[in-house]
Amino acid sequence: AIGTVVFFNDGSLELNDDAKAALDEQSKLLSGKPQKIEVRGHTAQQLATHGSTPLDSMDLAYRRCRSVMTYLTEKHGIAPERIRLSSAGAWEPMFLSSDPDKSRMNPRVEVFLLEETVDQLIGTAQERNNQVIETPPAK
Repeated sequence: AIGTVVFFNDGSLELNDDAKAALDEQSKLLSGKPQKIEVRGHTAQQLATHGSTPLDSMDLAYRRCRSVMTYLTEKHGIAPERIRLSSAGAWEPMFLSSDPDKSRMNPRVEVFLLEETVDQLIGTAQERNNQVIETPPAK
């Protein structure tokens, strides 16, 4: 699988130098391909359990996705229509642990290449099924 994980400080949506370096490296494998790219945001579980609403966690995770998308599109020229953003908030932790070193890995964004191509996802499922692909006549 082609992909990476970039980590964030609790409560932050700013890409740090390590996150930028990981995205710089990964962009070499993502660029020039037709497949969609999933960018999935996560937050620390503590955000969901210390008085915040579930929407706060989902919003922060989504805004982290936007930071990653902006970096990939502006710095590396990846077409925005290739990128699918999704937010898991605090409900898909990497680690269920009280160990602070492991807990610091929960606020993250996962970036990975999908099998679906951009043109496979245009229109409704019915419209895609009805598409006729013209083949050139044999020479």
